[in-house]
Amino acid sequence: MERFTDWNCQLLPNTHDAENSAQAVAQALTDLYDRYGLSRFCMMRSYHHRKEPVSVFLLRQNAPIESLSPLLPREMRLKVSSQTLLLPKLHEVDGLEDLKTAKDGYLPISMPLGSYEDWMDEEINRLLYVRRSPLLFTSVERYAIFYPPEILQKLLGIDGAVYQFGYKSLVDPSVRKLISQLLSRRATVLLGTSLNHAKKVSLYTMDHYLQIAAQAFSALEYQRLLYYSHSFWD
Repeated sequence: MERFTDWNCQLLPNTHDAENSAQAVAQALTDLYDRYGLSRFCMMRSYHHRKEPVSVFLLRQNAPIESLSPLLPREMRLKVSSQTLLLPKLHEVDGLEDLKTAKDGYLPISMPLGSYEDWMDEEINRLLYVRRSPLLFTSVERYAIFYPPEILQKLLGIDGAVYQFGYKSLVDPSVRKLISQLLSRRATVLLGTSLNHAKKVSLYTMDHYLQIAAQAFSALEYQRLLYYSHSFWD
């Protein structure tokens, strides 16, 4: 079976929720491994700089791996990361570099839902050129819903940025068009599930999403998409 990577797994154990306990999440991840070959999971935690400093957030950073790893097959790999909500003055946050991924120091960014405001341009530019943080945008399939085409194209044109889409969004022709555009200029595109509850795993039909993508993309595009998503781990 071919192996895949989940670049936006939000199945984080919750000690106060039996349905999302470490044991339940471990079983859900194992099911994804057995059914679809998902063998590597980036456990993505959301960070909001107005709620707590980076130092406090990082104290809890490795808890998911520590509780899950002993419960999983040896072939599976976990890493923990964060997706930081873009807010005004984010570039001023102390310790922001500690939220970057290990792979080339990308800062995963979660864009606000709703209208695109002027301050977002300023904040992205300051992250790029003042903090010198290359950006990894998460759940990019949502952008076409909330942002006008000119803004969408501007975000997709950021030099050196990485873009993460949901596996499920591969069924949407408009999303596939965006991915094709990124692949044509050799931008790195990652895929993830965005699953956030163990009970949702049984409803996730990743083979269906990939089958549609394989039929819709050219053979080269499809191979490049899967290669980028899997090779970015190391």
